[in-house]
Amino acid sequence: MILTKPTDADMHEGGLRYKQGGWEYYVFRRWLEAGAKFEEDKAQKLVNLEVTPAELLFAAPGEK
Repeated sequence: MILTKPTDADMHEGGLRYKQGGWEYYVFRRWLEAGAKFEEDKAQKLVNLEVTPAELLFAAPGEK
């Protein structure tokens, strides 16, 4: 599913995330073929996340 869902091969609600045959597809495929190893103690931890702009303003149709 990690290969079929993002390529929209199974028509799921999330839509296309990357194309089959694209670099993202091959990164995941090679990782899976290598046994999908994951070493939690070597994974980087997210310390801080900043989203900008902090506020979005929407205008009604016809307004600026």
